[in-house]
Amino acid sequence: MDNQLSDKTVITIIISTILLIFLVVFATIPNNRVNQPEMEWKDSPLQTTLNKTDLNSSFI
Repeated sequence: MDNQLSDKTVITIIISTILLIFLVVFATIPNNRVNQPEMEWKDSPLQTTLNKTDLNSSFI
Protein backbone atom coordinates (compact mmCIF):
# COMPACT_ATOMS: atom_id res chain seq x y z
CA MET A 1 0.00 0.00 0.00
CA ASP A 2 2.10 2.81 -1.30
CA ASN A 3 -0.68 5.35 -1.94
CA GLN A 4 0.86 8.53 -0.59
CA LEU A 5 -0.63 11.93 -1.28
CA SER A 6 1.62 14.72 -2.48
CA ASP A 7 2.29 17.72 -0.25
CA LYS A 8 0.40 19.98 -2.64
CA THR A 9 -2.71 17.79 -2.40
CA VAL A 10 -2.59 17.70 1.41
CA ILE A 11 -2.23 21.49 1.65
CA THR A 12 -5.12 21.95 -0.79
CA ILE A 13 -7.31 19.64 1.28
CA ILE A 14 -6.44 21.45 4.52
CA ILE A 15 -7.13 24.91 3.06
CA SER A 16 -10.39 23.71 1.51
CA THR A 17 -11.49 22.27 4.84
CA ILE A 18 -10.72 25.50 6.69
CA LEU A 19 -12.61 27.55 4.10
CA LEU A 20 -15.57 25.18 4.32
CA ILE A 21 -15.66 25.56 8.11
CA PHE A 22 -15.64 29.36 7.85
CA LEU A 23 -18.39 29.29 5.24
CA VAL A 24 -20.59 27.08 7.40
CA VAL A 25 -20.01 29.18 10.52
CA PHE A 26 -20.70 32.52 8.85
CA ALA A 27 -23.67 31.16 6.90
CA THR A 28 -25.38 29.97 10.08
CA ILE A 29 -24.87 33.16 12.11
CA PRO A 30 -28.18 35.03 12.06
CA ASN A 31 -28.02 38.41 10.43
CA ASN A 32 -30.50 40.11 12.79
CA ARG A 33 -28.57 43.32 13.23
CA VAL A 34 -29.96 44.74 10.00
CA ASN A 35 -33.56 43.97 10.96
CA GLN A 36 -33.43 45.08 14.58
CA PRO A 37 -33.77 48.76 15.44
CA GLU A 38 -31.11 50.49 17.44
CA MET A 39 -31.44 50.14 21.18
CA GLU A 40 -32.86 53.29 22.66
CA TRP A 41 -31.91 54.13 26.23
CA LYS A 42 -34.25 55.92 28.58
CA ASP A 43 -33.32 57.66 31.77
CA SER A 44 -34.60 55.83 34.76
CA PRO A 45 -36.96 57.83 37.01
CA LEU A 46 -34.38 57.79 39.79
CA GLN A 47 -31.66 59.17 37.51
CA THR A 48 -34.00 61.88 36.17
CA THR A 49 -34.96 62.91 39.71
CA LEU A 50 -31.32 63.07 40.76
CA ASN A 51 -30.42 65.21 37.76
CA LYS A 52 -33.25 67.66 38.50
CA THR A 53 -32.22 67.85 42.14
CA ASP A 54 -28.62 68.57 41.17
CA LEU A 55 -29.72 71.32 38.78
CA ASN A 56 -32.01 72.94 41.36
CA SER A 57 -29.38 72.92 44.11
CA SER A 58 -26.76 74.49 41.84
CA PHE A 59 -28.90 77.63 41.34
CA ILE A 60 -29.43 78.21 45.06
